[in-house]
Amino acid sequence: MYFNLIGPGRLGKALAQSFIHAGHTLLCVYHPNLERAQQTTDMLGQGKPINALASLPKADLTFLTCPDDVMPSLIETLA
Repeated sequence: MYFNLIGPGRLGKALAQSFIHAGHTLLCVYHPNLERAQQTTDMLGQGKPINALASLPKADLTFLTCPDDVMPSLIETLA
């Protein structure tokens, strides 16, 4: 299975690490700060860091693990 991660905080990194360990493939990590996304992909050893939601590739699953106050605008942008 291929997946993306939006919001590379503690929860997002833990989920991604579990899915990678289970044999799934991380495609992209999104964060508005590209350096933060890069740090996460470096730590996980997979994925492409991105800071533009339009760059998210199609995936079987996308984890939204960002703060609650960001969620409404993020969902609107993704829709």
